[in-house]
Amino acid sequence: MTLGFGGSTSIKCKPAKFIRIPYAHTIKVKSNEIMDLFSCKDNDYKTIFYVKGAAIKFIRMHHKEYRYKFKIIELFDYKNWTCNFISIDRKKYNLVRPAVSPEMFVKSPSGDLYCVVNYTYYFIGGKDDEEYDDEYNKEDNNNYRIFAINNLSKGKVLLRYVKTDDSWVKQEDGIAVFPYFFVTDPLYNSFIVVMRVDVDNALYHSDIYLVNLLEDTVEKIPFDIRGYIKSHIEDLMYEVYLDNLDYSEYDEDEEFDPAEHYKDAYDFDADDIFDTERIDISLLSYSNNFTQYQNEVPVYSNYEADFWLNLKNNVGRDKWKFEILCEIILSIYAENNDLNIVVTCKELKIEGLGRDYNSENPHVLLHKKYPIHIINEYDINQSQLHSVTSFFKDYLFKDGNLYKRYNNTYEMIHDINDNPPFHIKAQRSVFHRTGIKF
Repeated sequence: MTLGFGGSTSIKCKPAKFIRIPYAHTIKVKSNEIMDLFSCKDNDYKTIFYVKGAAIKFIRMHHKEYRYKFKIIELFDYKNWTCNFISIDRKKYNLVRPAVSPEMFVKSPSGDLYCVVNYTYYFIGGKDDEEYDDEYNKEDNNNYRIFAINNLSKGKVLLRYVKTDDSWVKQEDGIAVFPYFFVTDPLYNSFIVVMRVDVDNALYHSDIYLVNLLEDTVEKIPFDIRGYIKSHIEDLMYEVYLDNLDYSEYDEDEEFDPAEHYKDAYDFDADDIFDTERIDISLLSYSNNFTQYQNEVPVYSNYEADFWLNLKNNVGRDKWKFEILCEIILSIYAENNDLNIVVTCKELKIEGLGRDYNSENPHVLLHKKYPIHIINEYDINQSQLHSVTSFFKDYLFKDGNLYKRYNNTYEMIHDINDNPPFHIKAQRSVFHRTGIKF
């Protein structure tokens, strides 16, 4: 078999009772228990073995290729039980470090293959990675953040953020040097929603990106977290000003509006509170429905994610301490043939000027409706989540976890972090009983 970089080759894998691996120095074998796929590494080469017919074949590359030039990815197709090897140009798609792979692959109903690249690297302790050659070390003496959604079929980048930082800030320092990104799984295998919050830039920008995999388009939808928090900070400052206002200083006949003068009472304003490196967002929880769609194709139909935004700063001549905690909810759901995207500040707490201030009600920062009737123009059966590696009757494997269908929703019944649900021989017998052949 000849593998051409930049293309893909499909093979059918059959189980073998045993496999003989040629001798190699310090070889490490990692076996895929279902597909009989083996990956072996030594100091100079990476070799992938697989079974095709009655023969054992392999792909062998020198580390200069597989570590620095091309990334070989194995994608399993649960529909026809094939394994596709694809090669990705590292430089073009920002797979800078050897250990980094795209975190998500999806084939849209249009037939195109997409991937999401999402990682942050912090240069640790000022020391070079010993696994790198000198020519690559000089590129990695920085912190960097990469987020991208790519159409691999067309070689097109739909959305990309790439930034390096040479400040020697470490991840554990808690200083924001890059924006925060959150990405959903592909809804109906056709739409990806990305939330970006610029915690590195005083919250000046907050955006939702709606990535349409059917039409290769990205819509940017801004929302204003900073403005919402600022308005409540100013409410608190005004409240404290009124409580300390001495009306005896003013003539009763004089027209006096406190709202026009309260900012003069402070040697700082609300904007100064955002001038800090101590802003961060953390994901508290998320939930999604993994449902049965047309002809039992498993897809994600909705999403909800819960975040805490935390800000700390000391401002003014007296170094007033402010701490702000804002709970943000991102909800995506289908209703009346529309995809609804809602960003809500569920709760806002402010500690400052010796007071505790809480917002009274949740506030909707963004509600965007996007028509999804377009998916009816495509055959969604042509789409596929490549994180789903096995699919039979009411069960499926996704990311190594076992799911079972209840009504139209799949629920996890076994976590990969626990012991295997059954022995590999029993696992194969289950597949054969369902009529699935390798």
